[in-house]
Amino acid sequence: MTSSPPENPAAAAQLEKDLLEPEWRYSKATATFDYERGVSADYR
Repeated sequence: MTSSPPENPAAAAQLEKDLLEPEWRYSKATATFDYERGVSADYR
């Protein structure tokens, strides 16, 4: 079994800032799970 290289903290921070945060900002209104609040969407 091969091991993965350690995560680069600078790369992880850039990924969060430049991709994940904007993606969440634009998609959270239609998300089925809000990970910030830890709740599922209410489909009544």
